[in-house]
Amino acid sequence: MIGETSLLLVLAAVYVAACLRWIRADAVGFLTRRGGVEALRPERLPGNARGGFAFAGLVPATRRLYVCPLPPVATDEAGVAPRRADGVPPAVRPWEARFTARGPWVLAEGQRFVHAGSEAGARRVAEALARRDGAIEGLFDRAAIGARLDEVRRVARPVRVASAVAFAWLVVAPAVALRFGLVATWLPLIVAWAAIAPPLTVLFFRAHKRLHPAAGEERFARVLTVCLSPPEAARAADTLDAHALDGFHPALVAQVLGDDATFREVAGEHLRRLRHPPTFEHGVGDETRATVRAFEARLLGALEAHLRAAGVDPQSLLAAPPALEEGMRAYCPRCLAQNLMAEGDCPDCPGVALAPLRDAGAD
Repeated sequence: MIGETSLLLVLAAVYVAACLRWIRADAVGFLTRRGGVEALRPERLPGNARGGFAFAGLVPATRRLYVCPLPPVATDEAGVAPRRADGVPPAVRPWEARFTARGPWVLAEGQRFVHAGSEAGARRVAEALARRDGAIEGLFDRAAIGARLDEVRRVARPVRVASAVAFAWLVVAPAVALRFGLVATWLPLIVAWAAIAPPLTVLFFRAHKRLHPAAGEERFARVLTVCLSPPEAARAADTLDAHALDGFHPALVAQVLGDDATFREVAGEHLRRLRHPPTFEHGVGDETRATVRAFEARLLGALEAHLRAAGVDPQSLLAAPPALEEGMRAYCPRCLAQNLMAEGDCPDCPGVALAPLRDAGAD
């Protein structure tokens, strides 16, 4: 009995781990559920400076989690620069460089250039750079994201049904093993899983290939885990959803999936980040700084144009907040952290000067 219990505890731990999704620091997660959509920011999730873990819920198909990264590269006439270091010294590469992808990495002349978050994202970026396409208009394409969501829901539907069957096995199998003993039930349970796993694996393979045709390495690893791991099989549809909206700006995703409040919240956050960029880390060259700043200026213009087209005044999202506690005198216009000091820079956003709170003058 102790052996069965220990095995089931391990199975439960593996399943809980399968319910977690990693959200990188340069991405936003969107968790859909009844009643609306929640925007998940990595800095508010368990994790570290590189990102955080989001919990997608215990029961599959009741929630969907989309991870939407920001563009990993900056482009201008001079060339291409990474927007984050990822352990690789940032440097501008000319448009003539050969850009390819290997796993989640974009390569420049065969060397690691920038981490894109997923293999599909890396290949999409590499292909765009190979075409010398530095446009950002597609980030805010409302028609394209609508078509993509329709495709994802249609293609993933058979996988979602098969995953529900795998989840049912995952619930019933432990109860049967505890009631009748693992020795007496292991063979019937394995036979039942052998009937469930192959169809689900085939459906997952086809759906993944349809949604992410170029992500062959990732697909091979995912297919193996779905076939051999019941917890991963039960969450197979979540795997298809996770990076399905790569290539769209989080503000657009919030607008399409969420309500007006969610849209304004997410758009305002990215507007503040672009209006008030922090100073660069030590070791970033002038050419890289110029490329990144030029790209972010274009991205800011595109975001503001999208907001105006949606009937939102960008300036209305930048209003100073009221003090959250007595004695607070200023706030960071980038991260909104409040401070007792009236002047100086935000300790979390180097180079960003503090601004007065809405009611600071009343003290």
